[in-house]
Amino acid sequence: MKNESKLVLEIWELVRDQLTPAKRLDTAIALLQSMESYGFEERDLHDVLDEDPYLTRAFREVFDIEDEDQDSHEDHDE
Repeated sequence: MKNESKLVLEIWELVRDQLTPAKRLDTAIALLQSMESYGFEERDLHDVLDEDPYLTRAFREVFDIEDEDQDSHEDHDE
């Protein structure tokens, strides 16, 4: 795991339990957007995927990545 991902995970673990579940996704998005504004790139933070559901959703939103489960459901609908 890259150091950048480790940093994000450590910060997230410090704050996650202090947040209400309703605020976790918005906070995870804000955290990843902050990291991106400091020059972190998608490849630097890719290791956060599947480590935490909120970080996974935030990563997909910040870096505009389609949800694989959603894609597979859409394929079956056609």
